[in-house]
Amino acid sequence: MISKTLLNLIDDLERQETFRFLEPWRYSSKSLALVVPIVRVRYGSREYIVIDEVPGILSIRDAGTVGKVIVENGSDKHVFIRGGCILEGLTQPRALRYGILVEPGTTYTVDVVCVHATSPIRRGKELRPALYVPFMLKHVISRGSQNEVWDSIGRYALAYLNRYVPDLTEVVRSIEKAQTKIADVIEKFPLVKDQVGVIIVGTKGVEALELFDHPKSWSAIAKNAGKEFGEILAEEQEIPIFKPDSEAIKEAINFFLGKIKECRETEVFKGKNTYTKLLEGNGIVGEYTVLNNNTIHLMVARTEKPFKKREKRISPYARLSEIREIERYRELLSSILSEMKTTEPRRRIYAPMMLMHLTLTRDRRVEKTLFKVLKALREKQLTWTELVEKLSREVSPATISRRLKNGINQGLITKTLRENGKPAYTLTAKGTALLEKLEKKR
Repeated sequence: MISKTLLNLIDDLERQETFRFLEPWRYSSKSLALVVPIVRVRYGSREYIVIDEVPGILSIRDAGTVGKVIVENGSDKHVFIRGGCILEGLTQPRALRYGILVEPGTTYTVDVVCVHATSPIRRGKELRPALYVPFMLKHVISRGSQNEVWDSIGRYALAYLNRYVPDLTEVVRSIEKAQTKIADVIEKFPLVKDQVGVIIVGTKGVEALELFDHPKSWSAIAKNAGKEFGEILAEEQEIPIFKPDSEAIKEAINFFLGKIKECRETEVFKGKNTYTKLLEGNGIVGEYTVLNNNTIHLMVARTEKPFKKREKRISPYARLSEIREIERYRELLSSILSEMKTTEPRRRIYAPMMLMHLTLTRDRRVEKTLFKVLKALREKQLTWTELVEKLSREVSPATISRRLKNGINQGLITKTLRENGKPAYTLTAKGTALLEKLEKKR
């Protein structure tokens, strides 16, 4: 069950005493979704600012691992960062899994996910807020499964750009440029006096609710919110058949608020006077942040998988030439089997067992040597000479060469240039994640 603090806020929304729901806004008469602006009748002073107001106020650095960044607040203000904020810099772009309020003079290590599978990791490099995760990927980001995030980004790119792109920042910017309707939605997205949030209503009911405790906070992020909800608000029917029904909209909102009350919650971030909790319920997920027993931000959305799952790929460890080699053995053994049909049963069993042993042995050998190459590149980028020297007692230069090509083909390793112009190899986000996974197996 949800905490009393959040329960009081939901009750307040239902009564509409402190809050008011305004007339729905539609992008056009053909729109399949609409926006209900939420205004606040009474509010006091604000105890924090939103990072969108002063993007450089926090120091955010790469922690040297895919799932973490270091956030330091050297200012005298409480600073709030929304969940789904994409951070960019001279390292892997990351997205915050959930919103956090960073208190003055504090430093935290915060949970993130990488949104560019083939980008190299650079410990200590600075990151800055750049974009926000699209609405359709919000729940995937909050769950925090890195492989699911990369898979969803690929399918999202295929759905909206008709091509595979491993970098969410590129996808978001490309969609904004390519789809004029979405740009139009962002430009027209409602921002009225005393507005503190919105409720997005679609053909299946409420899609999302986002709410702050103060109008200044909402005005700071309103444009970015318009970008996040752009795709769903730009969807139109061919003929303007459906018209907003105010009674049906109220019922849908109350039903959604009731579902929030039944959510389970998990604390994911805690400061001195603040905390963030994730919400999960019947078909909805969300989060809320509290400062001094006051809910300053609430975000809840309907969740469903928006894309079809792609077919599974062949083992990420085997090079194409090695797969072909195994296939040749398979064909050879198949022909042997056909000739053995008239021979004794015991020999019939031997060939498939031999094939299985061959495949497993090769996969394990490839995994073992690939692990050594990935491990060698963990701390810093290395030139070919440095890598061969480091692994000289464990792996032959020929095998290192094959594993590097394998790693580059699979997006685990990338080739970069040092400041002196020398080419060097370094791990990508995908490579770092795989290394961590292999280390857990050992």
